[in-house]
Amino acid sequence: GFLGIDNPKVNYKDLSLLSSATFFILDSIDRRESHMMLEKLSFEDSLNGVFNRNKFNRVIADLNTKKSENCGVAYFDINGLKVVNDTKGHTEGDVLVQKVAVTINDIFPCNTYRIGGDEFVVIVQPIDKKDFEDKVQNVISNLSVYGIKISVGVCWQAISDGVTTQLISADNLMYEQKNEYYKNLD
Repeated sequence: GFLGIDNPKVNYKDLSLLSSATFFILDSIDRRESHMMLEKLSFEDSLNGVFNRNKFNRVIADLNTKKSENCGVAYFDINGLKVVNDTKGHTEGDVLVQKVAVTINDIFPCNTYRIGGDEFVVIVQPIDKKDFEDKVQNVISNLSVYGIKISVGVCWQAISDGVTTQLISADNLMYEQKNEYYKNLD
């Protein structure tokens, strides 16, 4: 950038005025960069780079204040994370969580939220129902290549008065699928 001072009346033979201005400008730039870094840290999951629960809560609060059109919501839950943590260690569990996060975020970039240890939510609008369901299936297929099994609940609505009802529906569907998964293991 460029900073210029025209016709200074005082201190025109030294650089004190320009030095003072430079100090305040650089301080302001540093504060802005620090603020941006803090905001990133407060909204990003440090393990895998997707949005975290704080960002999720803010987005939900915003979406609940307006009607949503062609909105898709999907809950993803990793099956067997506790077993991986207990038998192979938390480092391997973290690798599993990262693979899932990257896979979901590759298909739903900037719409993926890690809301719990092994739970992820995707909220996309506007999106066609078939396109949304196809993308969810792509997540499932891509994870199965690694032998990763997930439970998924999906809710798409053409018009929604708020996303909370969709979240509840998708969450319930995911837990039904999760219960079936664990029933079949017995």
